[in-house]
Parts: sequence; structure tokens; C-alpha cells
Amino acid sequence: MEEIGKLNPRARQSLESHPLNRCTLAHDGGMRYGLLTTNLSEIFNSVLKGARFLPITACVQLTFYRMVHYFEVRRPLGSSYQAHGDTHTPHVVVKQVA
Repeated sequence: MEEIGKLNPRARQSLESHPLNRCTLAHDGGMRYGLLTTNLSEIFNSVLKGARFLPITACVQLTFYRMVHYFEVRRPLGSSYQAHGDTHTPHVVVKQVA
């Protein structure tokens, strides 16, 4: 922040006016907001299980259909949480309490 302040004091002032936990992953206390920050590498790892020895076209097709299934299941859940005004999924709420 000091480097930013040296370059542009107004920019630093503007950045400091926002709570860090809302705008940076480094300061979010382990929470993730909405569906935007899904850990894609973990999704791909789970999608590709059992596909190591398939031909590339079959692997691409398998990946596509598994990803479609993954998001078909999870998107309605995320939307229902948002519709009910929940800011965190039940999984995160359990971690907060623990």
C-alpha cells in the first residue's frame, strides 16, 4: 500500500476505504464469496479421475460431460442459497462455528 501511496495518494485512500475482507482473497478469513471463486484445479482433478488411459478425444468428451454434470448439480444450490439471502454455503457456516 505504501508503494501505491507514493505513486498516487488518492488511489491509496480509495483502496483503504474498502474493507479488505470484501475485495482480497488474502484477507477474507478463509471465506469465499459466491460461485465466482470455485477452485477449478480441484474440479478438474475430480473430473479426470479414471480418465488417464483414454484416447484424447474420449478424455475431452468425458471431461465435458462431467463438467456439465458438476455445474448442473451445484449451480441450483448456489442460486437457492443466494435467493434465501445466505452469504455462505452450509459448508462454510460449519467451518465458521468450529
